[in-house]
Amino acid sequence: MELVAGLEPAQREAVLADDPVVCVLAGAGTGKTRVLTLRVARRVRDKSAHPTHVLVCTFSRKAADELRDRLFTLDVGREVQAGTFHRTALRLITHHRQERGRPPPAIVADRRPLLADLLEDGRRAPRERPGARAGAGPQRHDARSTGRRRSDVARLDAEIGWAKARLIGPTDFEEAARQAGRRPFVSAARVAELYDRYEVARRQRGALDLDDLLWHCGDLLEQDDAFARAMRWWHRHLFVDEMQDMNDAQYRLLCLLVGDEPDLFVVGDPNQSVYGWNGADPELLQRVTEEHAGTRVVHLETNHRSAGPVVRIAAAALGKDVPPQSARVDGPLPTVVCLGDDEEEARWVARRVWLAHRPGRRWSSIAVLARTNAQLVGIAAALDAEHVPHRVSGAEVGPASDVRDPGDRPGDRPADSPDDRPAGATRHEKPDGSGREPGGREPDGSGSDGTPFASPDDDAVVLSTLHRAKGLQWRTVFVIGVSDGLIPLVTARSHAAKAEERRLFYVALTRAEEELTCSWALRPAGETALGGTPERRPSPWLSSVEQVLAQLREDAAEAGPSRAAERLAEIRNMLPPPRAAGDPRAR
Repeated sequence: MELVAGLEPAQREAVLADDPVVCVLAGAGTGKTRVLTLRVARRVRDKSAHPTHVLVCTFSRKAADELRDRLFTLDVGREVQAGTFHRTALRLITHHRQERGRPPPAIVADRRPLLADLLEDGRRAPRERPGARAGAGPQRHDARSTGRRRSDVARLDAEIGWAKARLIGPTDFEEAARQAGRRPFVSAARVAELYDRYEVARRQRGALDLDDLLWHCGDLLEQDDAFARAMRWWHRHLFVDEMQDMNDAQYRLLCLLVGDEPDLFVVGDPNQSVYGWNGADPELLQRVTEEHAGTRVVHLETNHRSAGPVVRIAAAALGKDVPPQSARVDGPLPTVVCLGDDEEEARWVARRVWLAHRPGRRWSSIAVLARTNAQLVGIAAALDAEHVPHRVSGAEVGPASDVRDPGDRPGDRPADSPDDRPAGATRHEKPDGSGREPGGREPDGSGSDGTPFASPDDDAVVLSTLHRAKGLQWRTVFVIGVSDGLIPLVTARSHAAKAEERRLFYVALTRAEEELTCSWALRPAGETALGGTPERRPSPWLSSVEQVLAQLREDAAEAGPSRAAERLAEIRNMLPPPRAAGDPRAR
């Protein structure tokens, strides 16, 4: 068959399997999106699935857009529904209301303004409340108290998001937080009280927030049998991408759509589950196989993206004794380097970025990845000094064609992390889910602050947080700040949080196709070795990386002089061409 020509056996099995439930466990770079789209095309072409009854669910607009583009290329995308879980839930809710003569729901795209009002109301002294005595002056706030209030709003939003992703209401919050070992910024009882007041205020406005879409749609399917039967008939061929990112609310919605006669195909990689802030649970992949007897499980294990040394380094970072196979066995050895302080690290990385831009390569084939947005500020300044064009990944704010994906919502941000959302980002979305999006937000709580790093030319080095890099790839990747306290983040205290940080590091490393560099600094910028501040330590997962790297060097040395000559030629090719006399970088 033309569709499966060139596929490896496991990929072919995933595309052609005729089992009612198929679960594909696909490691980084193994072609999961290709397999998913080819399976949709195969099902449509052999008429085992009608395109108008196919629903493909994913977890971001970007992924949904890519899926639609690929399906159109395969000439099966015109009638197939592909979108985020949130968008799907909104569409079903809107359909249910329209059938009953009711308007679409109003959507609270950002609940933080309402939460801010609730918190501020709780802080006011009696004389500052409405009806206070005349002449009372306005309360004065310094910058520190303002920052603290904004941080509290973000923390409260994260607590409510944590609860709603797990289908936990206000009355059950306190006990659920206790069982989960969760330590809110205020008492769990206080969070539960504010959560309840928020729900009352939201209902009074007749609105749903983004988390409510999943919950409310599930309620409709549970409570209205006729509606549930109709939706299962319309969406009787279900495909799920990136299932490791699924939370309890999404899983419940999926199960209600599947019903008792499943036609389900899911793909995911537990090792790339990095959205725990949104309730993502990689164990839900296992539940599919447990709850559907006879599920066919297919393992995709050959990495077609990254060179062999990168695959081995990434596996070591994850703690895997046996690395997956790479279709590209050879490649340059990764580099690990320690610098004196953050400024020195930034300058070193910027210079190596400039050197990596060899003839025939675009700047956009190079990426610098960091755990937080704040780290990218120093990198941008160093790149400016080298006259290197660069842009921040995901920093654009533009028209929205979908309900905001979960990654745009703040998560469990570090205690000292500012809420740096762009001004004017708060708004109520239009009833149909369209409108202008607020600034994108990182799962670690960082936001797109509009800092003018961007190059007007698309050919620019990409600066990205580790979360935003997920799903992307570059020929050359620099992962900076690989020190304990950043990777893993200092706020990751529980075993589960540290395990997720380790998976996030793995995700970052597997973005590299050929060249990979990890760097870290002993001290923050501006501090000296005599300053008295204890030096940083490397990330606890860097030692495994360096052990494998040492073995790779030994293997390269044993390959003999001929291989050494080849490597020398590779290094020479990496050197920049001679600089012209007028080049501003000439020394």
